Amino acid sequence: MNENLDVEIKSRLMTIFNDKALCDDWLRNNKKPLGGISPLEALKTADGKTKVLEIIARIETGDFS
Repeated sequence: MNENLDVEIKSRLMTIFNDKALCDDWLRNNKKPLGGISPLEALKTADGKTKVLEIIARIETGDFS
């Protein structure tokens, strides 16, 4: 997982996936809710970070849509 990644995001992803490789895959793969870009790309902007955190919150509550 990217060492420069926000601590909150790292922690929440590890709680969800419990596997560094799965976290890395999730971060690198494009997501429709992000307009087809990867979470890593989205995290380059403040608005993108908000959107990534929203997706993580949805996963944490069992909403995989």
